[in-house]
Formats: sequence, C-alpha cells, structure tokens
Amino acid sequence: MYQSESLNEIHDLDQKIEIICSDKTLGGTIVEVGGALSVGELFHRFSSSKNSFLRMTPTCDLKFCDSNCKMQDCADLTSEQCIRKIFAIESKLSETLPCDHYFIYAQNIQYDTHKNSIRGWAGVSYARSRTNSPQVFVIHVEFPVKGQDDKLKSLATFGTNLIYAAIYQGTDEQLFTNSLRNGFSQDTLNIKEVFMSNNQTVDGLLKRAIAQEVESQQFYKKALEKARDNNVKNFLKELIREEEQHERMMKNVMENDLYDGDAAVDAALLKNIKHSHETENFKWSAKVSMKEILKAALTREFNAIKLFEGYAALPLHPEVQSLFKNLALEEKRHHQEIDKKFQALTGDMGDDF
Repeated sequence: MYQSESLNEIHDLDQKIEIICSDKTLGGTIVEVGGALSVGELFHRFSSSKNSFLRMTPTCDLKFCDSNCKMQDCADLTSEQCIRKIFAIESKLSETLPCDHYFIYAQNIQYDTHKNSIRGWAGVSYARSRTNSPQVFVIHVEFPVKGQDDKLKSLATFGTNLIYAAIYQGTDEQLFTNSLRNGFSQDTLNIKEVFMSNNQTVDGLLKRAIAQEVESQQFYKKALEKARDNNVKNFLKELIREEEQHERMMKNVMENDLYDGDAAVDAALLKNIKHSHETENFKWSAKVSMKEILKAALTREFNAIKLFEGYAALPLHPEVQSLFKNLALEEKRHHQEIDKKFQALTGDMGDDF
C-alpha cells in the first residue's frame, strides 16, 4: 500500500487511477451516474487485471431529484441534497452486485454554450464495506472548456481527482480542494461550494491527532535549536521523544484492526472540540526568547489536553477511548513540567535558558 505522504504528491491522472485500482483495501464496484461515463472509461482500462471495478450505465436521468427540474436548468436547480438522493438510490441498487466494497461517483454538470464552460454538481460516496457508513463528498464547480473533446477530458480529470481526493485526502479540506485542481490551469477550476462528509470517521480523528503530535515534535525541535542551557535541552529532547511515542501509539492502534476505522462520528459531537494544538499570536523569529517559546508550549499542551479529553468522551471503541484518555494524562504531565520551567524562567533565573 502507498504511504499517505506520497499520496498527497500524486498529480498524474493515470497514476491516481492505478493507485485506486491497486488498493486492496478498496476493490469492489465503481458506479458512475450522469454524463458520458468518462470516468468509468478511464477506470475500466486499469481494472481488468487488478481489483474488480464494474462500470454501470446511468440508471437515472436525475428526474427524481426535483419535480420541477428541467434538464436545461438542472445545473442551477440541483444541490448537494440532490446528489445525496442519487447516492441513496444507487447504493440500494448496487446491493445486488457481487462486490462487497463500492464507491459511487455522480455528477450533473451541464455545458453552457454561451459561456463555453461546464457547471453543476458532482459527488463521491464510498464505503470500504457495505456494513460501514459511507463517506460523502459533494462539490459545486464551474470551469471553462474549449469544445466537446476538452469537455470530456475535463470531466474525466475532475471526476478522477474527486474520487482520489475523497478516498485519500478526505480528512483535510485544503489537501482535498488542492487535489481537485490537478490537471487544470491555475484558477480555472472555480470551486463554489464544498460539502465534505457530515460525519468524521474514527480513523479521521486519529489521523488528525497524529498530525498535531507531529507538529508538536517540530515545535520542540525548533525550541531545541534556540535552547542554550543543557538541562532545558535535555528536557526538550525528552518532550520530542514522548511526542514521537504518542504518534507511534496512535499508529499502532490504527494498524491493529481492533475497531471499524470508517465508523462515523457525529459532527454535532465534534463542534465544540478544537482540533488543533496550534497557538495563536506566536511566531518564530531570530529574536524569540525561551520565555515566549515555553509560554506558547503551555498553550499547545493545554490545547492537546482538551483535544484528547474531548475525543475520549466520544462514543468510540473502548481501546480508542482508553488511548485518548492516556494521551490526555500524558499531555497534562507535559503541561505541568513545562509550567515549572516557565515559572523558573520568569523568576530569578532571567533568560539564560
């Protein structure tokens, strides 16, 4: 399996399709609804010798989406709710197919002859198993085209980008939207609205927490470069080592298959949780003092405590809950130890650290 770091750097269309078709954690069925099946044609080339991807003829012309919908106006009248209806109907139809895994790409993008552009809605719904809750991504876009051939190529490029981004970059909105632009000239793809999955996944929480721990490691490594006192240097080295251990702990839980990583977590339960350890109003500079660094570190650790306590209170698998509880305790200890250093620094010791 490809590493996530390299997946973020993939821009070539054929390579994206080959990665998806070769990913043994996916497999199954691709359902394409709407358009000229341009994405399905691309996947069909790669699928025969790899995992099973069945290209389906469109089973609807979107008339069930809105009783007032006229095809010439459909790009304006449809919405993310319309695409979600397509997903619900198509996933029911696809239950008769032999593949356990599936994902659906649906689009209702219309060609505007007056503007020489195509505009409308597209989305991806995918699940690694029919027993898992699907993740849903819906996009409202507009981009220029230069004739029929360019239209088909642009649709194929956009659709493949959307499927790839949903599967491999669906927990980071910036990475997700950047991936959609691959293959398009700068600023030509106008992304009007983005609806990412209403529900975060358990693996999504862990990946986000891992990213924050990696950022903390980088923060303390920069602090180490600024430190002059050997005791503080050793202290920072220990913090780095423990943050790296936190990263390994979370990755080990993800790899042990003790829980359903695609299980959804209700977004309403997450709205009051700050998902970043980041500190506001702190900037690295040549003149930054160790006192300022430790003050920012206290804020980072406080945010980490709140993050892990918030995640531990969610209705998750007991193993995952226990992990977050332990991480919260670890970050509390970090906060206490950093606070001691900070208090010593603001006392009689001056800024000799």
